[in-house]
Amino acid sequence: MKIRMKRIARLFCSSLSLLLLLCGCSQPFTPEFGEMSARYANLLEQYQINMIFHNIIRAAHTRPLSFLDIPNINGSGSVELTPSVSGLFNGGGLPANAYGLNILGGLSTLTPSAGIAVGKSFNFSQSSLDNAVFWKGFLSDLPPETIKYFVHNHLPKELIFSLVVDEIQIQSPDDSIRSYVNNPMLDSHPQFQEQMYQLIRDGLTPQYVVASQKVGGVMTEAMLRKMYGDNYRQTLSRDHLDLIAVNTSGAKSFQIISTQPGFKLCLKNNRFANFDKDISRNDYCQVSPLSEDEVQVSSNRGTRLFLKMRSTSTIYTYLGEVVNAQLQDKPYMVSIPPVEKENDLDARNSNRYALLVVKQNAQLDRPFAYLNDVLEGDTYAIPSKDNGYSKLTIKTLTEFQTLQKIPGSVMPSPAVLIR
Repeated sequence: MKIRMKRIARLFCSSLSLLLLLCGCSQPFTPEFGEMSARYANLLEQYQINMIFHNIIRAAHTRPLSFLDIPNINGSGSVELTPSVSGLFNGGGLPANAYGLNILGGLSTLTPSAGIAVGKSFNFSQSSLDNAVFWKGFLSDLPPETIKYFVHNHLPKELIFSLVVDEIQIQSPDDSIRSYVNNPMLDSHPQFQEQMYQLIRDGLTPQYVVASQKVGGVMTEAMLRKMYGDNYRQTLSRDHLDLIAVNTSGAKSFQIISTQPGFKLCLKNNRFANFDKDISRNDYCQVSPLSEDEVQVSSNRGTRLFLKMRSTSTIYTYLGEVVNAQLQDKPYMVSIPPVEKENDLDARNSNRYALLVVKQNAQLDRPFAYLNDVLEGDTYAIPSKDNGYSKLTIKTLTEFQTLQKIPGSVMPSPAVLIR
């Protein structure tokens, strides 16, 4: 009996020690939130890419665009261990327990065990961007001071100007206008690209300049005093106006000159001296003040260059046209090779320099972007490989759109709550 009791005691003590060890692990501990956050970041990145792609397809089918944003994320996670011990009684009896009752059979085995419970969750608030604050900026033409952020050595100029330039107009001195529209659905699109490449070679860039131009006609000093008072120079300077003396046969005369500082899309003067007679002086980036000789010759204005810029909204429209052009019965892929390869047919006919590559109803392995368009009954995808500038195009469009998210454009109350 004593031997049995000693064996039971040793077994009980061993199991109790293991139980205490497990109990020490029973408190919840912090899981690896870095892994959870990284997984969320990957999901959010794919969510944003697919939303941009979804709206490009909407634009291709002339459907309304719609945007959601995720202003906040709440996450929680826990891991808890629950220990337990089970025993098996057989054989003879044990002494009476605390209640005076005999336990039939002896304690032969004790089996410790532990259970693990893992919990983690994220709550996402999706807010709609369909409000006047967001759409006012979204529908406004992109100003040159915004475009300057995207003209650098790490983004091809062929890509950025293909996205933001909607039309090139060249006005001759006789007021006739040649127009080139950036629409790949038009047969004249290659002519637009030809003009765009010429402008890029001539140094087209957004730059801070101070341009000057004549305001009104030539005025005598008496006329200036009558209109602006005796201190007419100070009065004009407050409105950024200046005076240039003009030689006339009669009384001393002046020409009012307007100076307009700011960013503009212009051509770099020192790169194309041969074009000085064809392009107006105000289309150059480095513009010197009007000289007296230029003031004297009223008809010396040359050929004028006008660039119609896009808004973020019309960039979506343009990319929708790019999709339609390559998916039509006679596919036309918009390709934007580097300037030095403009006339390289191999470069133009491959996807290497394609602005955006979209596949319809194709089975792709791990596409870069994917959409199951329920309304049209088709699937669309951007392949992960052999997609030209597709990733860079989506990235640039995302950045243009982010610039529209000014205070008040993202509503604090969620439109959809996802748990």
